[in-house]
Amino acid sequence: MKFTATFPSVTTTTTMPLLAVGLPGFTDTLYASVRADHRVEFFFDHHPFGGPRSQPILLQPGKVHTLEVDLGAFYPPAHDTYFAGYDSRARDHLKSLASLRVDATPVITESMRAYDAPPWTLSLGDHPAPLGPQASRFSGRLEGPVRLPNPYSQHFQPPLPHDGIWSLDVEFGIPAIGTNQPLLASGISGAGNLLFARVLDAHTIRLGLDIWGYGAPLSPPIELATPGRHRFDVVVGALAIVYPWPAPPLALQKYARHILVWVDGSPAWIIPVTQHENSYRHVKIGVNHQGFDSALSIFTGEIAVVPQTATEKRAVLERLESLPNP
Repeated sequence: MKFTATFPSVTTTTTMPLLAVGLPGFTDTLYASVRADHRVEFFFDHHPFGGPRSQPILLQPGKVHTLEVDLGAFYPPAHDTYFAGYDSRARDHLKSLASLRVDATPVITESMRAYDAPPWTLSLGDHPAPLGPQASRFSGRLEGPVRLPNPYSQHFQPPLPHDGIWSLDVEFGIPAIGTNQPLLASGISGAGNLLFARVLDAHTIRLGLDIWGYGAPLSPPIELATPGRHRFDVVVGALAIVYPWPAPPLALQKYARHILVWVDGSPAWIIPVTQHENSYRHVKIGVNHQGFDSALSIFTGEIAVVPQTATEKRAVLERLESLPNP
C-alpha cells in the first residue's frame, strides 16, 4: 500500500491510526505518535499484542511525505491457492511482513503475526474499534492510496533464518541477587517466550522459561564455580532445525522443540518449548520487551552477544550428541 501523509502540528504527543485492516478485535494497525517537537514514532499493532516500533524521526508538519506499507494481513490466508507456487518459508515470510518506508527510506523492517483480514476491511486514517489512549482518526491529511502489486515472485527466497545459536557473556553482579534477569526474549506480548535467570546468590542461579499464557518452569539450581563473567551458550531447536547446516548432527532432530543452555561449557538446562515456537524469528537479548512479570525489564549487569565463526557454532551444535534423550 502506498499513500501520502501530511502530519499535523500538536502541543502534546498524540497517537493516531494511519492504516488499519481486519475486523474489530482482530485488527492489524499502523499508528503514528506525533510529538510537539515534530518527531514522529511509527509502530504496528497486532491487537492486542503490540508490534515493532520505529525510532522517532523528524517530519515537519504540513510537508507531504510518501509512505509505503507492507503487512502480512494484506495477503490471503496461508492455505489459499495464492501461495501455491511459494515454498513454506517464503509464504510464512509474506504472512508475517511488517514493513514501512517513509520517503523511500526503510523505517521498520520487522516481522509480526497477522490476522487473515478481508480486503474490504482496509481503512486509511481511522480505526474500526479504537481502544486505549489512541485517537480514532488521523487529524492530518492522507491522500492518494494505491494498492501495489506483490513484489515477491514465486522464486523469492527470504533471508536465511537465524541459526538458533547464541553465545552470551553474562555478568550478574551483586545488585542482581534476588532478582530475575532477562536473557533471551522472543516474539511480542501475548505471543512470545522469555528465558531468564533467577539469581539466588553470588554463586547460584536458576534458569526459567516464561511461555506467555502457559507458565514459567524453572531449572534446578545451577552453581557458578567462579565469580565474574560467565559464558551462556543457548540453542533454540526450532531455529537450528530449519537452518541449512551441512550434514547436521542427527541429535538435532531430537531437540527440535527444545531450548538448551550450557553455562561455562557444562550442560545446564534442557526445556521443551511447547508454545510460540515461531516467535524466535524475533529475538532480543537482555531485555523483557514483551512485559512479562516474571523478570525485570532490562538486564542490570553486563550481557553481550559473543560473535562466533561457523566452526565455533558447529562445535556448540555437536554437543547435542553427548546429551541424554529428552
